[in-house]
Amino acid sequence: MRYKKGKRGMIRIKWIREFSDFLKRLFFKNEVRGPAIYCKSCGSKEAVFWKSIKSKYSLNGRVIESVFSIRRCLHCNLKRVDPLLTQDMLLKLYDEDYYRQYLDNADARKGYFTDMLNTLGGLVRKGKILDVGCGDGLFLRLAREDGWDVYGIEPSGTAANLAKERHGVDIFNGLPEESGFKKGDFNAVTLFNVLGHMRDPAPCVGALKELLTGDGLLVIETPNFRNIWYRYRLLENKLLGIDDLHIPRMIYWFDLDSLSSMLNRFGFEIVGVKFINYGAKTPAPKPGVPFIKKAYLYYRSIVKASCNALSALCGSGDHIRVMCRRRG
Repeated sequence: MRYKKGKRGMIRIKWIREFSDFLKRLFFKNEVRGPAIYCKSCGSKEAVFWKSIKSKYSLNGRVIESVFSIRRCLHCNLKRVDPLLTQDMLLKLYDEDYYRQYLDNADARKGYFTDMLNTLGGLVRKGKILDVGCGDGLFLRLAREDGWDVYGIEPSGTAANLAKERHGVDIFNGLPEESGFKKGDFNAVTLFNVLGHMRDPAPCVGALKELLTGDGLLVIETPNFRNIWYRYRLLENKLLGIDDLHIPRMIYWFDLDSLSSMLNRFGFEIVGVKFINYGAKTPAPKPGVPFIKKAYLYYRSIVKASCNALSALCGSGDHIRVMCRRRG
């Protein structure tokens, strides 16, 4: 779907939201509300308990099974995993095993990043580009080959080393608000599936505004949790115990409302919105999994294709990409 602009696009987005809310009321019942917590997107104190999610993850060589709460902001609809792991614990989750999946999927990622660079070339003049959460550095290497002056930020030391070893890219190993880059120095800043993984995304968004030139472009892509595919995955988790929601790595669950609220709070104006549907990434069956559940996992891609078709029909997608500029 093309980027939505103007009154007609906003009317269509409103209809999508209303239809999504109807499906939510039809298939999903919210849990009993708990005590309110502070929302780091809009600043509201009306964030309440929403659902419980079962998760299994590896940390320090141990497999940990846990149940996390999801808190929902009543003002902007942002959902957040609770409790939050410490920053040190989160970084340990992004080890070599985690990044191996990206190395194994390099061809598909290369095609995606090439298309993204073609899109950027039509929206902003080439100059300095900053990729936040740049992982193994593949996007920056392709951007450099396309004529950009490239810079990267990556909190994970494992990924920072990969970027230098595989693609010859030197990046800042830390958080955006710690980088020390010159203000107003970047023509474009990109975050591809990064914002939801940050322990506190608000300081990051504020810092990135200061790094952009006056007409610079900020590009954010993140999963869209107001989408039938993610609703279906919640149902999978509850009924079948399928752990495919990437918790506790995925901390913040954005939709267009919550993402717009955060960007507006920090002085950004959205100039384009695109909904995207990707193919299924089916978790590999583990030893001891019952045959029926194993068979279901093999046919799960059919379910994903059906969700994609319905999402496309509604003008939605399992990911959101927004283009925005500094307001004023």
